[in-house]
Formats: sequence, C-alpha cells, structure tokens
Amino acid sequence: TYEHVKQASVGDHSTKGTIKWSDAYLAMAVNEKIVVTYGIQNFQWGPAEAAGPSNRIFHENISARDLLYVTPGEHLLRVNITPSSNWTEVLVIQPTNNGEEEITSGESFKFKSLLKSEVAWNGGANYFGLVLGYQQDYGSWIGEYGSFDIIEGLSLYADVAHQQSSSAWYPLYDTSKNAYLMGQRHKDDSRLFTYSVSGAKYAFVNGNDLRLEWI
Repeated sequence: TYEHVKQASVGDHSTKGTIKWSDAYLAMAVNEKIVVTYGIQNFQWGPAEAAGPSNRIFHENISARDLLYVTPGEHLLRVNITPSSNWTEVLVIQPTNNGEEEITSGESFKFKSLLKSEVAWNGGANYFGLVLGYQQDYGSWIGEYGSFDIIEGLSLYADVAHQQSSSAWYPLYDTSKNAYLMGQRHKDDSRLFTYSVSGAKYAFVNGNDLRLEWI
C-alpha cells in the first residue's frame, strides 16, 4: 500500500506529488514453525485502543486516527517462531527508522530490539504476553499485555510497560529567563516509571464494541 499526497496551485496548474510506502517487505518461511520477515512493515499487538504501552516501536494512539489514516510501516527485521498453536515468540529488530520524524520531540532515531512471548487459550479469546525490549541510550524495558473473557461478549484487558527514567517532556520554570521551558526532568532518574492502559470491552453481536479505558 502507499499514500499519495497531491497539491495543485490554481495559477500555473503545477502539481506536486509524493509517494510514501507504508508496507514493502519480504517474508520467507524457514520451516513450518519459523518465518523471517524483512522490510518496511506494520507490526502491532495488544488489546487496548487508546494506546499500546508495551510497543515502543509503534506509538499509535486513538487521537491520531481518522478514516483516511494509514499507519506508516517501520524498517524491521522480524522472526516469528511458533512452538505450538497456543504459544508464539517474536523477535523484532529496528536497525534504522523509516524517514519519519521521531515520536519524542527533538530526538534522533534510537536502535530498538524486543522479544515478545505470547500464550493464548480458550480458542484465542484469552491471551497473555510478555515483552522484553532494549532501546539505545535508554536501556531495557519490560511490557505485559493480556485480555480475559469474563462472560460472553465482556472482557477485561491491560497493556503495561515499565522502564527506568522517562524521555517525556515537561514544562519547567526557568528563573533566569522568567519563563516556562520544556525539559526532560526525569531522563536521568533511577526510579521505575510505569505507563499503562487498562479497560473493559463489550462486543455486540453486530460487530460493534463498547469500551471503557483508563490510562
């Protein structure tokens, strides 16, 4: 798939267009349990809608989407291992970015890698996953996600991530300039920061669902 953006000026009728590939990859099956995929690809997981904290490569959130929105793929090397029908292991390496601006303002690309383990049961309706990741300059991080059926149509779920320090930007008051400036006040902290999305979903028979989420 690709995104085509066209701009035309009324005066000289000139046209400017750009093409952005959102997916362009090669997949090869080593055997019936191992598949290797390389290229520009979109790889996401987790049950939450508002955000996916355990995925540090794709930072999609509900406010970024509309009917025409397409998630740009990332440059990934991915190895999928399926030891059994209920157990999957996925190794993901992001050696470079896809040319898009980084999610953290003012920062350059940081090498990332992760190992995602997932176990599912009850026909795939219930599942739990553990994510162990590494990001250059920020060290390692841990994520968990899962979804569990309570009664037919009603499920509880969560997506959580933990990491030492935080790259988030905060307004900080600068006394010398008598003004508020943005700064990463927790970038060098040794304490653990947790980012989580938890919620409940009721799935109607017609395919719609009703969600309540807490971030």
